Amino acid sequence: MNHRVRAAAVLATATAVAAIAGRASASPVAIASGGATETSQTPTSMTQFGEDVVIRGTTTGALTGTLTGTNTETFTLLIQPDGHIVYLSKGTFTGTLGDCGAVTVEYAAILKGTLSAFTGFFTSIGGRGGPSFQATVIGGGPAFTYTGVYHC
Repeated sequence: MNHRVRAAAVLATATAVAAIAGRASASPVAIASGGATETSQTPTSMTQFGEDVVIRGTTTGALTGTLTGTNTETFTLLIQPDGHIVYLSKGTFTGTLGDCGAVTVEYAAILKGTLSAFTGFFTSIGGRGGPSFQATVIGGGPAFTYTGVYHC
């Protein structure tokens, strides 16, 4: 695993914990963990820049654990000639978030590595004062596990 990616993921989670902990609220920060599997992927464009390939599209998935439900996202995937990837996405999670109950939350994600072994993080974006989550991910292929924090 790339130490810069690991350090960035840890820093992002620590920053998120500090931001969430600073909010005035009756609910404390709680630990989140679980897994996710991609259930469909629809590429909408593919462009080659020199030896790099960029694929854009949409994907859907199912999450289990603290986040239980489904997600839909738009993505940009950069594939380098040596097999390394950078995956950027923005999506919507609909389901339950730990003790928060039913939620619909927008999020952003970044993954790095290869298609068979990647690391990264995802974080809720948008509304203030609502449910939020931040997590690091480790995975490969169409699945990953996540650990992080959430706040109702």
